[in-house]
Amino acid sequence: MAFLALAEVAPVTHAVTNTVKRVVIILASIIVFKTTITPLGENLTPANMFAILSIIGFCAIAPVTLLLEPPKAAMAAWSAALAKGYTNAQLLKLLSVSGFLYYIYNEVAFLALAEVAPVTHAVTNTVKRVVIILASIVVFKTTITPLGALGSGITILGAMLYALAKNKYKTVPAVAAPAAEEEE
Repeated sequence: MAFLALAEVAPVTHAVTNTVKRVVIILASIIVFKTTITPLGENLTPANMFAILSIIGFCAIAPVTLLLEPPKAAMAAWSAALAKGYTNAQLLKLLSVSGFLYYIYNEVAFLALAEVAPVTHAVTNTVKRVVIILASIVVFKTTITPLGALGSGITILGAMLYALAKNKYKTVPAVAAPAAEEEE
C-alpha cells in the first residue's frame, strides 16, 4: 500500500519541481532583461548575472533535491550505470559535458533575451521545442500520441498567429511634427 502511495506522489513531486524550476527561470529572465536595460554595475553583464543566478539557484534547490532524491537513489543510479559497462571516468565525463552544455545553452538564451523582446523569446523557445519534437519523429522514428500531436499543432498555430499579429500591428515610428514657425 505504501508503494502505491509513493507511486502516486512521485509524479506530483516531479511536477512541483518542474514548476518551481520554470518560475525561477522566468524570474531570472525578468531580472536579466531589466538589468540589460539599466545595468546594476560595471561588470554585471547578462552573462555574469546568469552565472550569479545559477549559483544562487543551485544553493536554493540543492536541499530540495536532496529531500526528493536522497543520495541513496543517486548511488543506485550510479551503480546501475556501472553495471551496464560505464566506468567512473566515463560517467564523470558525461555528467560534466552535459552540465557544461546545459549551462552554455541557458547562457545563450539569456544573451538572446537581451536582444529581443521577452514575448518573442518565449514564442521562439516554444517553437524550438516543437521543432525538436518533429525532428525526433522524423529522424528517430519516435511515436507521438494524439495529445502530443494536438499540443504541437496548437503551439505551431499560436506561434504563427503571434508572428502575423506582430507583423500587422508593428509600431510605426511617430513622424516628427513640422517645426512651428518662429514668430518675429
